[in-house]
Amino acid sequence: MKIPLFILAAMILTSCASTALSPAGGHVLIVQSMSVSEMQGYRNLGSLTCEHGWNFRRAFTNVNSCKNELRNETADMGGSVFLIETWLVGANGCANCVEMEGSALAPK
Repeated sequence: MKIPLFILAAMILTSCASTALSPAGGHVLIVQSMSVSEMQGYRNLGSLTCEHGWNFRRAFTNVNSCKNELRNETADMGGSVFLIETWLVGANGCANCVEMEGSALAPK
């Protein structure tokens, strides 16, 4: 009976943790807007999306988890900035659901 309780405890603890930020992801800046002149200094590496929710985390934790995931993926693509284009919290009756979409950018 101790093994199933240990497994249950591990599942609960990991469901509360957010996505870890990688060392490279720590250097990626997240922005919600850029001017046209700022955008001209960057090239678009591609679109990225993140969805978290329907778990035991608070919405705030899921937001941070998405941000970390998107920063990590931007860094993996060689980018230094992630531009959030859409962001939604609490959709479809799920109070802690988070959806983010945007573009990974790298200097020209």
